[in-house]
Amino acid sequence: PTSVNSVIQGAVSTTESDYGSPTRNIAYFPNATGGAAWYAAYGDGGKIIVEKCASPCSSGSWTVVTSDLDEGTNSDTGASDDTDNLTPSVWKDSDSLYVTWVDNSRDAFQFNSINTTTDALSGTVCNSGFNGVLTTAIVSITVDNTGDVYIAMAEVATGDERISRFASGTCDESDLTTSSGFDQNDRPELLALGQNVFLIFAADNGLRASVWGDDGSGA
Repeated sequence: PTSVNSVIQGAVSTTESDYGSPTRNIAYFPNATGGAAWYAAYGDGGKIIVEKCASPCSSGSWTVVTSDLDEGTNSDTGASDDTDNLTPSVWKDSDSLYVTWVDNSRDAFQFNSINTTTDALSGTVCNSGFNGVLTTAIVSITVDNTGDVYIAMAEVATGDERISRFASGTCDESDLTTSSGFDQNDRPELLALGQNVFLIFAADNGLRASVWGDDGSGA
């Protein structure tokens, strides 16, 4: 393997980088516009930024794809775009990069996607229907082979948690938290294999897992 040591973000604050280590933040796209490239998401100044570096990225030269992933139309209030977005996590689905993050002022987790063959945003920022208070949360995202989006969230400060499924191509949300075994302060990681979605999380008694089928039912 080749190790690439390149600076994506020049200055990192504690607030912006908290809980970044257990989340996915980088993905490789062989069909990206301009040629194969690595894409990385991070938070800076309350914005979620996506940059890319042409493969093999030996020069360490990153270019900005979007300086604000929270732009466009918001699914519940119309205009989006604020400056208190934190802790992004990514998932690669074919040529699309999906990114989820926490929006503090909305007390919600959100997601958007980028078509890497054009570097165009999807245009709509989807919001969760979570009704708690989010200040320091970990999120994870995955997409199954029908296009349904799954997001898991663990709020570290308050102990709240949620697992949501968004129907393919929409912001229509279903709450899957009940009977998942996922509990307060657990650390989630989602993984899709075909139509099945696996939630792996660190609980008090070690690693645990839950599985769903495409319709959100237990598999």
